[in-house]
Amino acid sequence: MSKASNILLNEVARWQYSELSQERLKGSDATLKVPLLHPGGSSVTRSMKRIATSAIECAVAHWFMIPGLQFQRFRVRFEIRSLFGKKRLPAAARSLVLNGAPDPSSYLGFHFASQFLNSGTLGNYLDVSSPWLFPFALLSHSEAAHVTLLTAKATALRSLAHDMKSQIQKEIDCVAINARLEDESYDTITSLWNPNEEPGQSIRNVRSLKRVLKPGGTLLLSVPCIRQLTEATSLNGERIYDAHALERYVFDVLGQPKRYAIYGAQGQQFGDTASCIENDYAADRCISSSVVGRNWSSYSSLQELPGVGVIVMKFVRRENGLEAASIQLKPHLN
Repeated sequence: MSKASNILLNEVARWQYSELSQERLKGSDATLKVPLLHPGGSSVTRSMKRIATSAIECAVAHWFMIPGLQFQRFRVRFEIRSLFGKKRLPAAARSLVLNGAPDPSSYLGFHFASQFLNSGTLGNYLDVSSPWLFPFALLSHSEAAHVTLLTAKATALRSLAHDMKSQIQKEIDCVAINARLEDESYDTITSLWNPNEEPGQSIRNVRSLKRVLKPGGTLLLSVPCIRQLTEATSLNGERIYDAHALERYVFDVLGQPKRYAIYGAQGQQFGDTASCIENDYAADRCISSSVVGRNWSSYSSLQELPGVGVIVMKFVRRENGLEAASIQLKPHLN
């Protein structure tokens, strides 16, 4: 890459950080802020800046050919439609779309998940607490018999689902985190780690995911991971996993994954151990697509990770007492 290109990308990243980083780090849930969009008002200007930032993020992602480009494009189109579409989104849904952009690193997991889901139909589909963009983008080009989103943002997502009904042509039930789901009732479940989730909002539980998954059903799960834990540590209420924690809390429940991918920064961006302070992680995670494109990579084992990364895994529940073909992940993680 030429020196001029690097200078340009550095300037883009610096502008993005100055525009958005302070807003992301305030500690309040941006999706609950309802802007009053008066013509000519400052909120319109802020919304336009967010859309411009998304467009730049998308362009930079294409420059680096970062996996998950279809989700980047969907995000930009959706944001433009939310502000300029003929039918105005409800305020809560519009705020979620414009203020709740997924972390750029999340698109790596989106790509993996979209590649290894059933090519035909999702059947009865459940998403648990993934970044909101993922299930909506997935459903825009995938068939499903029935859709349930289990989320801490059920109210805003209900408004969004109602508005998208004509586009995705599916009924979507958005249910609160205390909802009781039927045993063995879903063919496909996705639950992708959300780095931007507010502390204390994580509702993911591996045993609960297995309980509602049908025999023969598919589960796509991602969690933050690290080479070695020094103590029981979490990021925004989400446990960090090393090889031993994965074995104890995930594989002992779900069995070995059929497929997996590990992503992380090439440098010690988040520290070498998981004893880092959550505020430090929050400051570091205000990253752009240019940072992901230049500094992130895929790894074959957790031992190769310089710092905190994310592992995305595909599981298939046993059917008729037989274990589906799987990858023995344990030797590769150590």
